[in-house]
Amino acid sequence: MGDEKLFNLACEVGWLNQVDRDTVNDEDVYAFFHPNFQEYFAALVIDDWRYFLNHVSDNPDEGIYRVFEAKWKEVILLWFGNKNGGGAYQNKKEEFIKALFNFQDNCNNFYWYQSNSLASSVITEYQECSIAESIVWRISFWILGLLSKEEDKYHEFPAYIQDLGRKCLLTTNRKLAASIFDFLLVEKSEKEKLYLIDFENLGLIEPSNNYAINMMIYLLENSKDWSTRQEAARVLGNIAFGNSEAINSLLKVIDTSINDEFTRSESPDLTSNSAPKSIIDILIRGKILNNKPELDFKVGESLYKIDPGNQKAIKTLINLSIWKMSASCTYEDAIELVKKVAKSEEDIILELKKQLQSNNESVSGAAAEIIAKVEPNNTEAINILIDLLCHGSEIIEVNQDMFTGEKIVENGPTYRSYAEYALISVGVDNWIIINKLIDLISSIQETETIVRITNILAKIGAGNTEVISVLTNVLRNNSDEKISKEIAEHLLLADPGNPEAIDTLVNLLNNSEDEMKFRNLMRKFKEVAIGNDQVIECIVNLLPNFNDIDTYECAFSTLEKIAVNTHNTTAINTLTMFLDTYNGESMLYTVADLLLIIDPGNARATEVLSKWFPPNMQSGFAKRLWANLNIDKIPEKMFETTYKRESQEEIWHCAQNMTYPEFYRVWHGNKTTIKNLETQFTDTHSHLTQLQPTEKTYPLTLNLKTLQDETDIIEISQEICNQIYFTACPENLEIPQINNAPQLKSKIPQIKKHLKTENLALIINNCEPNQEMIKFCNKLTDVLHIAFITEQPLDAPLKGFPNQSNLLNVIQHWINEIG
Repeated sequence: MGDEKLFNLACEVGWLNQVDRDTVNDEDVYAFFHPNFQEYFAALVIDDWRYFLNHVSDNPDEGIYRVFEAKWKEVILLWFGNKNGGGAYQNKKEEFIKALFNFQDNCNNFYWYQSNSLASSVITEYQECSIAESIVWRISFWILGLLSKEEDKYHEFPAYIQDLGRKCLLTTNRKLAASIFDFLLVEKSEKEKLYLIDFENLGLIEPSNNYAINMMIYLLENSKDWSTRQEAARVLGNIAFGNSEAINSLLKVIDTSINDEFTRSESPDLTSNSAPKSIIDILIRGKILNNKPELDFKVGESLYKIDPGNQKAIKTLINLSIWKMSASCTYEDAIELVKKVAKSEEDIILELKKQLQSNNESVSGAAAEIIAKVEPNNTEAINILIDLLCHGSEIIEVNQDMFTGEKIVENGPTYRSYAEYALISVGVDNWIIINKLIDLISSIQETETIVRITNILAKIGAGNTEVISVLTNVLRNNSDEKISKEIAEHLLLADPGNPEAIDTLVNLLNNSEDEMKFRNLMRKFKEVAIGNDQVIECIVNLLPNFNDIDTYECAFSTLEKIAVNTHNTTAINTLTMFLDTYNGESMLYTVADLLLIIDPGNARATEVLSKWFPPNMQSGFAKRLWANLNIDKIPEKMFETTYKRESQEEIWHCAQNMTYPEFYRVWHGNKTTIKNLETQFTDTHSHLTQLQPTEKTYPLTLNLKTLQDETDIIEISQEICNQIYFTACPENLEIPQINNAPQLKSKIPQIKKHLKTENLALIINNCEPNQEMIKFCNKLTDVLHIAFITEQPLDAPLKGFPNQSNLLNVIQHWINEIG
């Protein structure tokens, strides 16, 4: 800092912290406590705004474009927020923000959107801005669309620009944004139908906005469409915290009986007990009976969010937690929510304990699962679940023929299945459950129950030597081919790479004449045999025996997963033979691509791929972009008109991660080699892999670039699970199928045990957290510490670290603080 006194003072107040020691000079290395200090001092010494943006439109290589680098955003905001400098400094601010607003990129506006996005953030710091309204108007149009006077209708912007607009309005001047968005919403309603998301956007921009809340209340109470009512209830949960009118409306829905719903239907004479008079009556009654519980659950969930502790909401959630808990079942959310609520509501536990003695297996099972989750040592609840596992009856489902009105009785799954799922959900590392199941498996003969128990033990006791020994003995003592397959698969869950389990499955593979069974076995190897030469060679040796193209594709996709960089000689020789003898272009490409995955740099595969080019590829930006980025596979869909929207999204992703001059060169056809985008990702990521574990905390750095802008919870769940396993367990651990946060949470204790650590710290790189990602990660924070490399401010317990020169030291300091 140039002054020892000031330096010492900065250390005393905690602005500077020692983070390392130079091994060459034996001097202490210091870093700012928070990057904001560093950014603030940087902003103070920058006088000319052209340090951030000096646009040379015809030759960007000669310009300066720090405005498009995320690491400079905070410095720019601090520069605008500086109140010193007088009128001359104010004039510079005006010049700068107008330069952002009027930026012309000559690249189809991909960087124009980004410059305007930055301008929207700036006006929160520079409140005297003369064009603030113009900026917010422009961004509001991105979300709501632009009115074409010629056609007298609104044209929507691409979805990724709409998402960008929402983020901008949530981080700009909220009061200004709400007033303009409100005005435009009313104006649009005069021309076109509005959508719920429009009102949700308004409510998120201005929490408790009466216009948005009242519209959702109206739809909830008056819409004839059940999905619209459910969505309205969900939106109220996001925008109406503490609003008495919303609370009363939600309570009103809960208090509305089935008969009341019949009364408000198109057939007001219809009741739950009356005979239907027509097919229309039958359809209406069926729709009400099916949808009312779903609506009540969504209402109860939202009511609990906007009025925490509301007893009617809690009671509703308990009543609706009917025990139908498959991975895809809506009621899984109800069970998980009640588990969460029960931790802080003693009355719920008392009520649930009364239900343990219910003669209704659905009620006692649901209560037992929730209690076992909240009270892991509750043997009464555990015994009920185990009893259901062994003796649970079939679930009788009664449906109604929509044309005749007659009742149809069907046998559904058994309560044994649901008990199996529940024990997996609550049993990870629960030694009361594990020991009871180990004792049970040695005393029963029924194969179905044995298979269920091996599955449960494998998933709740993965890595445990006693569990592995029990499963191995069960496998040895079984002679049934089908049962052996399932037990071997379960054993591989508990002990990935287990030689006896692998031998069992390989023998089944070699002896199988049914290609359908063959494909099923190969799909299982994808999960449990990564890098296993025995399995790789078994599959490639069987390739000449295949007759079905689906079997070939399944074999290739399995090898693509398990044989990466193995250089397996048998696989290389067999696939090379295919290249020399097969004529189909599509198959040749697939085989050559697979060969390069197994043996990177393989000359024969490279020769084949160099001749391959999709016939529908057209010259133009997309082709040049992907060629210059040197990605492994050029996605053919990029060049088909039917995939224009997806192509634009891919290009937008590149524009967010490439420097403007690089992007400009590709856009305008310069063949100069561009630094591979993947390398840009890898540099930061490889830097973060240097983070060191502490005695109690193990860091896992996840490269989640494939989840950028992803909103599908199943995709988010599975990819995060994949990356955790790839990073924590590279030595062939099986990767489970995951659909949601609770399922992923159930796997974390196994990972901690494998790494022999008390805490796990996830550092997520190359993925800006969107609303769905944040919501998902928040569900994991009771078992994980999670940080993002992002410029976004994140609410605790999530952590956000901007990319900075001392990023490694700052994150290491955070890990050290965890323990």
